[in-house]
This record gives sequence, C-alpha cells and structure tokens, in this order.
Amino acid sequence: LYPSYHELAYLHPNNFKADESVLQKYGLEKGKYVIFRLVALAAHHDIGAKGISAALKAKMQAELSGYHIVESFEGKAGNKVDPWDMHHLLAFAKMIISDSQTMTIEAAVLGIPAIRINTFIGKSTVIDELEQKYLLAYGFFPHQEQTILDTLKSLLANTSLEQDWKQKQQTFLNDKVDFNNWMIQYFEQEIKTSV
Repeated sequence: LYPSYHELAYLHPNNFKADESVLQKYGLEKGKYVIFRLVALAAHHDIGAKGISAALKAKMQAELSGYHIVESFEGKAGNKVDPWDMHHLLAFAKMIISDSQTMTIEAAVLGIPAIRINTFIGKSTVIDELEQKYLLAYGFFPHQEQTILDTLKSLLANTSLEQDWKQKQQTFLNDKVDFNNWMIQYFEQEIKTSV
C-alpha cells in the first residue's frame, strides 16, 4: 500500500505543469468555461449503470449561462478537444460536471471542483475520500436533480471558489506522495535488498 493515487503518477505537480496557452487553441479563458464529460457506460461493469440524462444536462446548462461549455464524449468521433489537451483544459476550468469516475478524480487532484453524477456513488473508495475527507468533489445519483442543481448554483455563487479549492488541493497533496517517486524508491530498495 502507498499513500497516493494512480492519477498522481501523471498529475502530481512534480509530473504535470498545466499549459495555459493551450486555451487559446480552443478560444477559452481561464475559469470562464465548464467541462461536461460524458462516458459511454458500455463496459461490462457498466451494465445497468446510469449517468447524466439529456434532460438533466439541459437543466444544468441553463444555470451556466455566461460560461462556455466544453463537451467531451467517450468513444464518439467529433469531440472538440484533442485528448492530449484535456488535462490542460481541465486544470483551468471553472469546474467539471461528469459521469466519469476517472475524470472526477483527475479534476479533484488538480484542484478543480467536480460534480459526478452516476449510479456508482459509494462504490469507489478513492472518490469517496476525495468527496468526504478532502471535499474536492461531489457525488450524486442521477435522480437527485434538485440537490445537483442546488449544488451547482452554490458553487457558481462562491466568489472564492478557486482559492477554496486550491487550499483543499494543498491539504490533499500534503497527505499524498508523488506516485512516480514512490515507485522509484520502492524498486531501488528492492534491488538493494536482493543484491
């Protein structure tokens, strides 16, 4: 066991520096856009799973007037964001609204508010920790529409949202280690003890 997450192998500050110039490619401004990431829910473990409905998405988008919406759909051609740019866009977003487990974790470790809506709530200890201990993300079942909308409104009304999340992110990072560095040290120690 190690005090880190898989996602910190590529998103820990030692390993990832977000490039704000990538925003120009998409005509975006820092903090002035929201990412909607929708997954296909087509894997074997997704059988019977539900995410964000079109009706709920429309209601959330109505609350986001004044923000550019960046949409990303798993497995669909025609996505507007190149995959290699996504983490850079995520790092400067106002927030992410998603039914993706992985991108919820990625946003949270980058210090970006994440609203996750799917039927996997309570089934991932990593996301549970981000939601309950570090307060970096929110998880809702799809039927909790009013609570979702109320949370979205509350986040948008928070004038210190970016500062609040950066403080939470720092608390999180203080508790965790750079997974790459941990692996290097682990294998170096294994080599020393086996020689």
